[in-house]
Amino acid sequence: MAQRQLQHRRRATNIIRRFIRGFMLRHAPPCPENALFIQFVRCAYLFRLRRLLPRAVLDKSWPPCPKGLQETSSLLRTLNRKNLVLRYRRTLSLARKEQLTQKLVASELFLGRKSSYPASVATPFADTRLPDALKSDFYTKFDAKMKPHHETVQYCVPVIKYDRHGYKTRHRLLVLTDAAIYLLDDKTLRLKERLPFREGGLQGIVMTALADEMIVVKLASTEINNNNAPLKGDLILSVPHTIEALTKMVMATRMANTTLPIEFVHDGTIRHNMSRGSQGQIEVSVGEQLRVAKTKTGLAVVSPDAM
Repeated sequence: MAQRQLQHRRRATNIIRRFIRGFMLRHAPPCPENALFIQFVRCAYLFRLRRLLPRAVLDKSWPPCPKGLQETSSLLRTLNRKNLVLRYRRTLSLARKEQLTQKLVASELFLGRKSSYPASVATPFADTRLPDALKSDFYTKFDAKMKPHHETVQYCVPVIKYDRHGYKTRHRLLVLTDAAIYLLDDKTLRLKERLPFREGGLQGIVMTALADEMIVVKLASTEINNNNAPLKGDLILSVPHTIEALTKMVMATRMANTTLPIEFVHDGTIRHNMSRGSQGQIEVSVGEQLRVAKTKTGLAVVSPDAM
């Protein structure tokens, strides 16, 4: 019995000495003297890593690794990241996937260009902003009778339209389909304007880079008078939920295989076409509070800059 205990103690002593020697040579190239310690370090790292692996796709942390396992750690981190992303994508619903796609498009369009964009990131985009009081009449008057059957409604939002002459405000309902933009009377739902995507009616959007809701829809009218001047001018709109609405507008034009360029003005003048070839202007400036007012030369927009 005593001999057996002595053998156990000698064997334990040798193992401890090998570990101490291996620890002293842990940064040296692999050799018989540090092989046992390196094997122990690898096993201990893998067991610890299993307990500390990130469990969420947004968790980009990673446990530290021993000096000799940087390459292994990097490979495992890449594999874990791919696995988390794959699991996340498989659990996404169609509605959630569509929401993330819209947020990605909004980021491409407005990140670093529009002051109101950062505040919109955390707010999910709505499918529609149609008031509840109008839903019944909307589906019976517009969706069933006015809209062509091959078009699908993508989005609705109440807007304020400014007259091209005089800048009088009028409340409208902007309806976005996969083929055109409609402006309806906000009470009777009578059609005021239809702007198709594929017929060259839309040239682009001009808006400020500030925190206001003002946009100018640049139109290329084919209607001319005797002097070959366009009868219609550009649309001036104040659009609530600006980031949401324009993101859906751009995505709708892409569905129609067209493009809708957006130009941003930080501080200066936005010029818009009016009837009979004349032009108006909107003066844009930075201020502490949002204010839209008519001036002698046109329209003035004062908006805070949150960038």
